[in-house]
Amino acid sequence: MEATESGRLLEFILRLEYHCEFMPVANVLTRLRPRVPTGMARAYLATFVVSSLIVSTWFRAGTFVSTGDMGAFIRRGWSEEMAWSWNHQITGAGSAAHTIGRAIEFFLIDAVRFLGADETVAQWLFYTLIYGLVSVGAAYAAGAIVKSPTAVVAAGTFAVLNGFFLTRLPNPLNIISVGTIALFTGIALRVAKGRKISPIVGGVAFLPCSFLAFNPPMMVVAGMWAVIGTIAVAFLIEGRRGAWRLSKWLLLAGPWVLLLNAWWLMPFVQAYTGGGGAEANATFTDPTNWSWAQINNSVPNILTLVANWAWFRPQYLPFAAELDEPHWIWMRYLIPTLVVLAPALALRARRRAALGLLGLSGIVVFLAKGLLPPFASVNMWMYLNVPMFWLFREPMSKLGQTLVVFFAILLAIAVEGAASRLRAQLAQQPDQVPLIRQFLNIMPRPATIGAVGTAGAFLLIVAYPKPLYTGEAIPDVRPMQPSAHVRVPDFWWDMAKKIDEDPRPGKVLVLPLDDYYQMPTTWGFFGVDSIANLLIKHPVVQPKPDGYFGDVAGFAADVDAIELALMTGDLDPIPSLLDATGVSEVIIRHDLLRGMPGRNIADDRILAKSMAKVTGVSREVEGTLELWQVGDGTSPIVRTYDRVVDTASSPEAGAAVLGSIGTGSAIRPRAASEPAIPTQIDNSPALSDDSVYWPIPAVDEGKEAATKIKLREGNYQVSQRARASSVLIPELDQGSNTLLFRDPTRILLDGKTVSNRPPLEVSVPTEDIAAIRVGSRFVSLAEDQYSATKSPTVVVGAATPLTVFAPAKKPAEVSDLSNVYDCNNYEPRPTAELELEKSEPKPGVTRLSALDHAACTRIDFKDAQPGDTYRVQLQYRQVKGKRPQICLWQVGTEGCEIASRPQIGGSWTPYEKIVTIDETAESLQLILHADVGERLLGKTVTDYRNIEIEKLDPIKSTTIWPESVPATTVEVPAGKHTLKVVGGMSGSSLAPFEPLQD
Repeated sequence: MEATESGRLLEFILRLEYHCEFMPVANVLTRLRPRVPTGMARAYLATFVVSSLIVSTWFRAGTFVSTGDMGAFIRRGWSEEMAWSWNHQITGAGSAAHTIGRAIEFFLIDAVRFLGADETVAQWLFYTLIYGLVSVGAAYAAGAIVKSPTAVVAAGTFAVLNGFFLTRLPNPLNIISVGTIALFTGIALRVAKGRKISPIVGGVAFLPCSFLAFNPPMMVVAGMWAVIGTIAVAFLIEGRRGAWRLSKWLLLAGPWVLLLNAWWLMPFVQAYTGGGGAEANATFTDPTNWSWAQINNSVPNILTLVANWAWFRPQYLPFAAELDEPHWIWMRYLIPTLVVLAPALALRARRRAALGLLGLSGIVVFLAKGLLPPFASVNMWMYLNVPMFWLFREPMSKLGQTLVVFFAILLAIAVEGAASRLRAQLAQQPDQVPLIRQFLNIMPRPATIGAVGTAGAFLLIVAYPKPLYTGEAIPDVRPMQPSAHVRVPDFWWDMAKKIDEDPRPGKVLVLPLDDYYQMPTTWGFFGVDSIANLLIKHPVVQPKPDGYFGDVAGFAADVDAIELALMTGDLDPIPSLLDATGVSEVIIRHDLLRGMPGRNIADDRILAKSMAKVTGVSREVEGTLELWQVGDGTSPIVRTYDRVVDTASSPEAGAAVLGSIGTGSAIRPRAASEPAIPTQIDNSPALSDDSVYWPIPAVDEGKEAATKIKLREGNYQVSQRARASSVLIPELDQGSNTLLFRDPTRILLDGKTVSNRPPLEVSVPTEDIAAIRVGSRFVSLAEDQYSATKSPTVVVGAATPLTVFAPAKKPAEVSDLSNVYDCNNYEPRPTAELELEKSEPKPGVTRLSALDHAACTRIDFKDAQPGDTYRVQLQYRQVKGKRPQICLWQVGTEGCEIASRPQIGGSWTPYEKIVTIDETAESLQLILHADVGERLLGKTVTDYRNIEIEKLDPIKSTTIWPESVPATTVEVPAGKHTLKVVGGMSGSSLAPFEPLQD
């Protein structure tokens, strides 16, 4: 009814216009009529809908998509300094950085929060927009060549359903890169065709590069494509005139690009041209260091867009194995098939474009394969000789973006050509015949078969990467990795709120320090450890090893020295080092997984215990995250110094001096004479006018370390800073019932002791002490014929657990030695052929011999219970053949605890082992071997004697700390002096390996 009335009103006004010439009103109302979208507009809308539906399958309510290099979509920690060209995003020390390039993220988060939602919704919206940029951008690029809306939709659909994104999600950089290149291509082709497009559009189209700048190689690819690549495409498709039109337009667009993008370009240029404050962590310019990333870049994989180093690693791409199944894998090879056939399927007017794009695709495929064959030497020559080509050290992730766009356009050309021929065939059929019969009539014709085959092949192409549209591309279940859908726990939000409420200036140090930039957590995230930076608005000190950029060497050495001091118990330098780094608060986190193979993460429990003993530090928050306040909780922004101290160029030397003399003095390191090799360890003394830094190596034995140094006249402070936990010798002072842990190390200057550690004293309830356990190391205090070493050592660091053992009141109940048996029965052999024997050549000596396999005898611990501790002592010697072998087997556990490499030789060698029975063990056995090991090696004979087994009871458990080495001051005349370390672990000792058998 309303539509009818509106129509009548419009008709009345038009008639009034005709009679009264009332044109202005008529024109206005005519323009107000709703416009029906054109075919192309509907196509672009359809591709955006497709991409949006795909993105919707990736997300789970209330969680972030976060894994690997992608942290949670939280930007609160960066918001305070977003517009600053100097900020703390890259390093806690501060550096030039272009955080403002992420402006779109900040705006989206603010808009979503204004509407009452949170950052998880903002992330979904962000991916919807950037994936929409890909679909619409590819469709827009194809629309500059083809005229079929169906073909345009095909281009946009393929652009978001392909292996390139399947293997690289959830990284948004690849998404934005493809969308930007597609947008550039669509604009350039239209300009080359003579379309009037304002140069301002060029400046606007370049805006997404602000995000690509966080990966400079991707920005370089986008920039080079916008200027050089598009001209090449224009020339191939539109000829010389089209390339000339585009070149002139690009010249006019250049100023607009600079003007509209200056807000992020200037900070970006500053960060990479001397902004300072950060150093590169990785070797960027050597492509061989990145050859691992090219391992899957074979030509077939590139053509099918699945070339990615992680394809065969289920912890990253758990769905890849299913896609490689025979019934599914063949679909992906339809991509190069249809792409190569595109010129043949294309309409005559599109063949030049198809051939040009096909040629460009071949060039990109060759570059993207990197150092893999064929012609790998050509690629290597380019890496070594073409300026800046090292940027493409992982070429597929940087150049594959162009392939996605090229293939999308080529597929669109193929679809348009096939569909056009099908329509032409249908047009020849009588109108009165139903459509289905018309189609059946033309089915045998080649054009129809080609159209049906093209349509079917395209549908299979976009069906192949099914994890993209089922949501499996963001996996919930994968081996050795948690779900990619992450919920940030409340304790991190609460900690950030607590810190941000404090307006006082100062940095926040996060401990334990990361051993790799990706860290495992207890709350279901394993990836880039950026949660503190993302949430906390104060500057956060949290180095990320093996990331692209990190702290300058001096600041990094200070931070490392803080954690080292906490772990070793050398607590005196910590206040000075915290002050030097500007740290006013410390977070000790207990949300990292401990004990992962291959990882070296400091024990957070020890860090917390050590921090409690640091002078001037107080705990403000307890729990999974502990917050410690340094001093009054503030750190000065401007500092003044009493003097300047000259130090050696070594960053570790500067940290040691700072920790020893305090921050009232400024450190001026000397310039290094040559760059340090990262894997080189230099233990030579580093001298300057004001200081001597001598990193003494710690080894078991050897010649005492000494060096000649030249000093100026004056007073010098002598301090010992820990490079590792202290190695002490335990002794029992029976007269006072005291355990003494003595450090034999002394530092001598010209023969006079100038520095040594006072002994650590621990009272014990009795003189009858049999053994101690320090940390996980057992040490027997008995000195008799059984003792392997007369002066055992223990490692004492911060908060080291100590347990003291005395002989149990009830002796151990053990069996006699069993009859001989074969305990290496690796093949069925008659017992007689093995010649397994147990004999007693002398009283008290048990001899085991075997011609093959292993002759064994065992003692059962009858009264063994989980938690019981036993000391086993005996002596052994090799008589013939292979070395002796002694095993303490906790039955029910994984296997024997083999004695470490028993000695070869005819003399009697003492063996001693103290063991506590595991909670899962059922019993304990001592097994003695004469083990031949392999066939035809000859007879093995081994002797054992003086076997004693003693049960031990714990009588005291406590925690011990190493005593601090007091700083001393010495007056030194000018000239050369001898600095020497004696008594402890010093020097080095090398000896040839002993033979495997006599």
